[in-house]
Amino acid sequence: MALKRSLSDQRLFNAANADDQSDPSEPGPSSKYLTLGNRKHAKTDKLTQQQRLQWLASRTDNGLIRLHRPSGIKHLIIPVTTQTTAQEICQQHNLDPLFLRIGHQRIKQLTRDNRPLQMQNEILMTLGYSTIQECINIGSSGHLTHIFCFFTGRPLGNVYNNISNVLLVAHCYVGRGRLLQKWAKKRCILYNDTIRIENESVAANGIEGDEDNILQLNKFKIELADSNHGRCLKMTSSSQKICFVFEDPSDLQQWSTHATQCSIVPNCDLSDRQLIFLPDKLFYVGSQRMITSLNLRRNSLLIKPSNTTGSPLIGWLDDVARFPSLRTLNIADNCLHTFPHAVIQLTALCELNLSGNRISILPGNIRMLFNLTTLNLGNNWLTTLPRQLIECQHLTSLDLSFNRFQHVPEVLFHMPKLNSWELAGNYVNNLNVEVNTTISIGKIDLRLNTFERPLRLTSFLFDSITILDLRRAGAISELDLSNLVSIQVIYCSYLRLKTIQVNGSNLREFYASNNELTQVVVMPVPHNLTILSVDHNKLESLPEWVTDLNRIVTISAHHNLLTKLPYRILMNVHSLRHLLVGNNKLTKLPDIVENCSIEVMNVENNFIQKLPVELFKSAHQLRHLNLTNNRLLDLPAPNAFFDLNRLQTLRLSGNQLSETCMHAIVACRRLRLLDISYNQFRFFNDSALSQLTLLEEINISGNRLTSLSTELAQLLHLQVLRAHSNKISSIPDLSFSKSLKTIDLSNNRLAKIKVEYCVAEKLKFLDLTCNPFSMSAQPLEIKSERRAISVVDISKKSALSNIQFGFSETTGQKSKLSTRQIRPKDWNDITFAIIDGGSNPEISELVKFKLGHQLEVPNRENPETLRRAILRTHEDIGEKGIRLGASVFVLRIVDRQIMCARSGHTSAILIRKDGEVVYLLKEQSITSPEEYERLRLNNAIITADGLINGVCTTGTSVGYTFLYPAVVPNPGMKCVDRTDEDDFIVIGNRVLWKNLTEREIIEAVRRCSNPLQAAKRLQDMCQAHEQLGNISIIVIKFLNERPLANESTMSPQPMQRQKSFFSKNTPSASPSNKSNDLFTARPAHVRSFSEQRSNEIALRNIEDRLEKISVAINRIDSDSSGVYYVNPPSGSTDKASTSASAAPRVSVRRLKDGQHRSLESRMSINITESQSHTPVPSQGSNLEQIVITRPFSSSRSSSGPSIMPDLTNFNDYSPQPSENSEESALFNQERFQEVRNRLQQDLRLDPRRIQPNRQFRHRHNL
Repeated sequence: MALKRSLSDQRLFNAANADDQSDPSEPGPSSKYLTLGNRKHAKTDKLTQQQRLQWLASRTDNGLIRLHRPSGIKHLIIPVTTQTTAQEICQQHNLDPLFLRIGHQRIKQLTRDNRPLQMQNEILMTLGYSTIQECINIGSSGHLTHIFCFFTGRPLGNVYNNISNVLLVAHCYVGRGRLLQKWAKKRCILYNDTIRIENESVAANGIEGDEDNILQLNKFKIELADSNHGRCLKMTSSSQKICFVFEDPSDLQQWSTHATQCSIVPNCDLSDRQLIFLPDKLFYVGSQRMITSLNLRRNSLLIKPSNTTGSPLIGWLDDVARFPSLRTLNIADNCLHTFPHAVIQLTALCELNLSGNRISILPGNIRMLFNLTTLNLGNNWLTTLPRQLIECQHLTSLDLSFNRFQHVPEVLFHMPKLNSWELAGNYVNNLNVEVNTTISIGKIDLRLNTFERPLRLTSFLFDSITILDLRRAGAISELDLSNLVSIQVIYCSYLRLKTIQVNGSNLREFYASNNELTQVVVMPVPHNLTILSVDHNKLESLPEWVTDLNRIVTISAHHNLLTKLPYRILMNVHSLRHLLVGNNKLTKLPDIVENCSIEVMNVENNFIQKLPVELFKSAHQLRHLNLTNNRLLDLPAPNAFFDLNRLQTLRLSGNQLSETCMHAIVACRRLRLLDISYNQFRFFNDSALSQLTLLEEINISGNRLTSLSTELAQLLHLQVLRAHSNKISSIPDLSFSKSLKTIDLSNNRLAKIKVEYCVAEKLKFLDLTCNPFSMSAQPLEIKSERRAISVVDISKKSALSNIQFGFSETTGQKSKLSTRQIRPKDWNDITFAIIDGGSNPEISELVKFKLGHQLEVPNRENPETLRRAILRTHEDIGEKGIRLGASVFVLRIVDRQIMCARSGHTSAILIRKDGEVVYLLKEQSITSPEEYERLRLNNAIITADGLINGVCTTGTSVGYTFLYPAVVPNPGMKCVDRTDEDDFIVIGNRVLWKNLTEREIIEAVRRCSNPLQAAKRLQDMCQAHEQLGNISIIVIKFLNERPLANESTMSPQPMQRQKSFFSKNTPSASPSNKSNDLFTARPAHVRSFSEQRSNEIALRNIEDRLEKISVAINRIDSDSSGVYYVNPPSGSTDKASTSASAAPRVSVRRLKDGQHRSLESRMSINITESQSHTPVPSQGSNLEQIVITRPFSSSRSSSGPSIMPDLTNFNDYSPQPSENSEESALFNQERFQEVRNRLQQDLRLDPRRIQPNRQFRHRHNL
């Protein structure tokens, strides 16, 4: 094709600079359908800020709207009222018709009677704003563009910006011909679905009137190929072949991408393009006959109205009738509201998708599509089907899910070729249909319906059914499927079933979890059964026939009332691979183990005291074993052949195991994860420990360890070492480890430490909190020859007024941490927040940054500030929040009030001392009646995996604007008045509440002496339940103490709990006795400066007696095997001892500081490679960050640490290790205890007077 070109042709330049040099609303070249008119806009004066305020203040129904040009760059703000119509705005300002875009995806043309300001207020109210005045004030803000936006004229969608208006210019070697190609260097231009090959003589001589070659891309097949000149872009048609070799190789891919998009191929995908009209390139001559598949999903296409004055002549959805060769048409999610009758003319259609269009009536002439094999009518508003649909005799797949059917449509009983009934998400409540013929149907999906009566299906109607899905289909107390011989797969979870009868002749998979079953009746024995899932029921035993099944692979019966297992379940069941029987009442496993093929066994939360002797020897295929929270005292002997010990994951947390089982552990040479936390290990050291070369994660927390093995640094693949809440006083040099990334040594007894021993090559996180050395006032010096490290002091972070808090975060088995936390910086703003971005860390970081900025506002005492902060965060995250989202929970403590707001699935609970549980905005399930009905009204569906439209887990979330109005932030808010009975608060993401009950959380927190340890324990419990995702937890502890005079009036339950809480301080406590708090750190309280000053008077009154005690203890120190320090010296030992001998009289101030320091004052070392607050330049290494938390104490403590022992809390510390044996150390400690008791008796010293702070604090409060 040839075309006359003029040197003055400005179309190329206008296209390249359309946004800068021309009004985007004006129609451009070859874009006659871009706008609805060629109207010239009237000049509108810009409103000043003062004028806007005056307009808003004059009347309550006044407001402002922001109108954007079609390109979205220019805009103007117009004053309107709630009664102003779109027609009045267009006439007054001489504007094109108005359009509204919501969620950066759906576009709607406003009718004449639509009121823009009223629509704007409705959108903002749906997001979560509570008053019209709030909506008026913020409605015209520019940061709302990605949520909703008004346009004057049809907005330019992606199809125009990315394809039609693209201008590419390049110098190419152009080769023509099929056999002998002639190559010539040309200047080529790709624009508007064409490639122009310029004539060189014209370009050189400037002669007008010569011809350029114009190639229409829709007539060529475009592909990448190889030629004699190199890689080229090849275009072929029936008559010619042209190749383009680019001087710049980087141009090849760009040209290929745009040329392929512009060309018309048999399969044309135009989904998610923000289309209102079909692009004009579809209607080029000849292109209609080439298209066989057209995907127009998730656009905003319009059906041609009766009056088309001033509208395009072509491009309506009705124009799909111009494509007679179409075999597949997808126009789902276009909000059509009516059936597109033009589709009826496409008689060649085989597949038609009309889902998500809110169609309420299906016309009878649908029968004209007699070639249809697949028809998707899901997520519409249908209540009936026309009988003419029976004439579509080739129809094999008909999707009617998420409509409004109350009965099964009668038409379905007369369509024998259908493979399945897809009726999920309707309102069907029975299957009582009077028909005289048998229905040959393979699958029936009745998920999420409203059955309320017992259900019985017979083979007379359904003789061929193989799959039945009844999940969450209402309340069906009885289900009888005993007559369905052909049934193979049954889903009947969440039905409140009490009895069920199933025919097992051909049964393969049976899912009946979360019901109230006491027994399962399956007859005959299902010899073909592969999966039996009956968890979360009331079963007391499993059927004996499960051991006779030759094909059984998985048995899931956890969370039942099982007291025993079939005695042959570990014998010769060759096919069984997964046995999940946790959370039952099992006291033992079957004794006989022969030819056991089980690979995964979960027996957590039972009462098992002993395992079968032959378990490890005979279960050669066992790879994952979970025995958490049982009563095990030992492990069975391993197989003598190490290659037959194939265990990769071993979880033994919460038992009574000791070092006697080390031989069984180290024999499992293939271990990758080992969890022996919260047992009775006194040491974890074995010469064969280095043989665990594949070990990646080990958790030895909550034991009685005093040291770590030197072998740990030699494990080549060890990445995570958790050893918190022990008695560790010394650690080996771990800096030589090549793989360690996480080390947790918090809540131990490290009096001295060289942090350089912990700074391994790949270390990311190091936690040394709640150790004695962290209470030193001396700055921590860290030297590392391998890495550059910056030290940042974040002191007083966890000591705020009368509260303490601890936190924990972990990636789990995921590679990235997608949760973020906001914690208080000082006592002036006690605000906590957890952000959970699902699987995307970028959106979590962005939400944290925006939310933190929004929380820094005045008037923090107003609870509305939290709700508004979440809403403004949703608005400020911009385009990243279109397809991504996060859950947010914010809690603020102000004076005597607890305020919280939430959007998403993160929740919190407040526990009071009397055991009362106060739910702070508990998550609302998307399957609850209220939330489910709201989602359905907003045209959303719930997929089989429990996600909204297959994307989001909750209906309230920050982000996900493309799912509006189904998913909106709509923050919930709650205020609770603080009382003296408040004990603690637990905030956690969804993982915490999914794996642990409120009772388990309360017991775990109360068994810990400080909130940091409690948060870590909750994390350990979640991971012990095999939760592999991100975990984020915050524990807040209230320190509301009662005066001694009132302690006798306390209720019995809190008094008993307090006694167990300080059980280690009782005189009968001994280091050799095991107690519930053996692995807990010292309980302590945080005092404010004013309270400490008020206590000085009381401390002076007992100064003389304390001097006598200090002299006696100094004498005992010289005879004992260890040094008993409450606050060990931070400097050299010689210097401390010298100062002690020179000043035998310890000052009251030092005693006060040592006595009232909090163990929650902690040192946390957090190494990250992303950023640093205190940069340290270094060559050849990455900059790291170490965050340190110091004790919360008065400034007087900086004069030096006290070496005076704390008599009242002495039992919380064991002697420092010495060269003597452990027995000698215990003997010396007992001797010291005897002397101490004798001194107290001689001096007649009341232990309560050693800490008189409670009385003075009570008086101070009064």
